[in-house]
Amino acid sequence: MAKIVWLASYPRSGNTWTLIMLNELIQCGAANLTLAVGAERLTLERWAGLDFEELGANAQNAARAAAWSDISDEADGLVVSKLHDRWSDAELGGVIPSEATHGVIHVVRHPEDVAASLGPFLGLGIDETIDLMADDTCTFGGAELPHVTQDLGSWSGHAESWLESGLPVLTVAYEALIADPVRSLGEMATHMGLTVSPDDLSLAVEASSFDALQSNEDRFGSGTPAGATDRYFRRGKAGSGAKELSIEQRTRIGADHQATMRRLGYVCSATELGEIDGLERSGGWDLE
Repeated sequence: MAKIVWLASYPRSGNTWTLIMLNELIQCGAANLTLAVGAERLTLERWAGLDFEELGANAQNAARAAAWSDISDEADGLVVSKLHDRWSDAELGGVIPSEATHGVIHVVRHPEDVAASLGPFLGLGIDETIDLMADDTCTFGGAELPHVTQDLGSWSGHAESWLESGLPVLTVAYEALIADPVRSLGEMATHMGLTVSPDDLSLAVEASSFDALQSNEDRFGSGTPAGATDRYFRRGKAGSGAKELSIEQRTRIGADHQATMRRLGYVCSATELGEIDGLERSGGWDLE
């Protein structure tokens, strides 16, 4: 039975926050879910019985796909697996086993805001981050890190891969999560086939507010990599890229990703479309 729900996003787009909200639904008894990280080395090596550092890229992909198929077969209920890989079909040498997939929650974020957050997270300058976001060969994680190598690709390629995967995909904008997290969390629950009361949704959102997350980060530390120049839970707001990036940097992002931005309802804040305070989201989200 297909039991894996992939919580997929390009890095710094909100899927860690989303996973925490789903965990709060579990804590209040509103959802029977198991949460996981799709590229976590220890989990994969335990299920595969292999040392991933000894495997080449193709063998790692096959081992990851086999491990997640086994996890799906053994799970008592749905398993939500956070993932930064772009979609790739296990039958064609990729990491996503379609037969084990119950659905996908695909979290997207304006690429200007991604650049403003990803650069400090990785300890990179913004120009270098913009180059990385346009690199279709980009990978994430790898040897001696807690996560195995993930095939990230460019920001556009990543988003398009999930949109065109043919799987049951719910695309959720980070901006919508910020504007109405209760509604967005409810849509995710419905997509997974869960029935959750409005009160439980509100409790889960309150417990996972950015104030609460930053407070916990201050007390217990964060998961930022070495070299990071900002905290893990950084702002929790939409529109930071339009404020922090130069016109030239925003123009570069718009040129690199124009087609996918338009598909997702995003506009470049430095183009002839004009400066924006939010975005108009296809599907009815108007955050201006």
